[in-house]
Amino acid sequence: MGDKSTWSFETKLIHGGYEGDPVTGATVAPIYQSTAFAHDTAQELSDIFNNRKFGYTYSRIANPTVTAFETHVNTLENGRGAAGVASGMAATSVALQCLVKSGDEILAGNSLFGGTYYMLQEFAAVFGVNVVFVEATDVNAYKNAITDKTRVIFCETIGNPKLDVPDIAAIATIAKEKNIPMVVDSTTASPYLADLKALGVSVTVQSATKWLGGQGTTLGGVIVDLGTYDWKNSVSPLVLDMAKKMGDLAFLARCKKLRSNMGATLSPISAFMLSSGIQTLALRMGKQCENALAVATYLSKHPLVKEVRYPGLPTDPFYAVSKKQFKNGFGGLLTFKLADKAACFKCIDNLKLIKNLANLGDNKSLIVHPDTTIYRDLSREEKDAAGAYENLIRISVGIESAADIISDLENALKV
Repeated sequence: MGDKSTWSFETKLIHGGYEGDPVTGATVAPIYQSTAFAHDTAQELSDIFNNRKFGYTYSRIANPTVTAFETHVNTLENGRGAAGVASGMAATSVALQCLVKSGDEILAGNSLFGGTYYMLQEFAAVFGVNVVFVEATDVNAYKNAITDKTRVIFCETIGNPKLDVPDIAAIATIAKEKNIPMVVDSTTASPYLADLKALGVSVTVQSATKWLGGQGTTLGGVIVDLGTYDWKNSVSPLVLDMAKKMGDLAFLARCKKLRSNMGATLSPISAFMLSSGIQTLALRMGKQCENALAVATYLSKHPLVKEVRYPGLPTDPFYAVSKKQFKNGFGGLLTFKLADKAACFKCIDNLKLIKNLANLGDNKSLIVHPDTTIYRDLSREEKDAAGAYENLIRISVGIESAADIISDLENALKV
C-alpha cells in the first residue's frame, strides 16, 4: 500500500493498522478470539517462545488483533513500536515499572490525573520508589530536581483537570541532556493534536478509552516507544540489561514482558473496537475542539463563572505554548469555577443533556466535580496542586451541537 510515512494523518487513521487479507479480501482486521494458537511441530512452538521465530502462542502474551491495534497507533505516532494494554492506568504503570526499581526516582509534574497520583503513591509505599513532584509547567524545576537516581521524567500534555500545559520540548531538551527518558501521558491531546516525537519525547502513554478510541464503550491503553531514546545507553539498569539481547527494542520488550507477567492484557474484542474508533479521531476531535472553544468562550462571559480554563482561549496563560506545540486545535477538555462546591453540585444536578460521569473523550459531553470524585482520597494540598479545586467543574465536550451544549449549561446556571 505504499510508504506509510508519506501518508497524511487522516489517511493513517483509516489505513494504518491492517493491510488486508490476501485470501479473503477482508480490509478490517478480524477478531482473533482465541486463548492460544496451535503449531505443527514442537520445534516451531519452541522457536516462537525463544524469539527465534515470530508467531503467536498465547493471547496473554500476544494476539493478532492486538498487534493490528498496536501497529495502527504506532503508525500515527511514527514510533519504533507499541504495546497495547488493558487500560490507560495499565499503560502508565507498565511504562514506569519498566524503568524503575526500589531506590530509584521518578520525577513527575504535579498536575496529574487522580488515578495516576494513587498509582505513584503505591510506587512509593509498596515498591520503595521515590516520587519527586515539581510544578508541572516550571521547566527549571525539572532541571533542578534531577539527581543521579532519576530514571524517568513524567508529565501530561494537558493537565487534567488543571488545564495547564507544560513546554514539552523544553523539558525534553533537559531530559536529553541528562540522558533520562521522558514519558508523557498524551491522553488529553492524542496524536491528532500533539506530535510528541517531534517535541523530543521518548515514550508516550495513552488511555485509548478516551479520545483515541472514543465512543465511551471500550477500556484500553497503549504505550508507544517513539524511537528518540538510545536504550542501549539507558540510565535504567533494568532496560540496559534487556538491551544486551534486544538492542533498541529493549524498552518495548520489557513492556511486553511486564504486560504478560502482570496480566495487563488487552482483549482482542477491545483492540478491535479501539481500532474502529481510531478511524474517526480527526472528525471527532476536530469537532470537540471547535465545540470546546465555543463553550469556553460562552462560560468566560457568564456572570456566575469565576474563572474558565481552556488553552484555546487567547486570554489563557498557556495559550502561547499550546499554539506552539499543538496542531489542529486545543483539545476537548475545559474547566470552570463557580462560587463554591454547593454551586457546582447545583449546576451539575440541573443539567439535562450533559452527562454526570467520570470519563473523558466520549462522543457525549460529560461533566464531573473532580474534588469529590476522582481526587477524593488526596489531601487538600495535593488536590489544589493537581487543579482539583473545591469550586471547580470539569467538562469533556462532545460532538453534539455546540448551541445545545451551551443551552444546557445556561439553563443549569440560571435555575
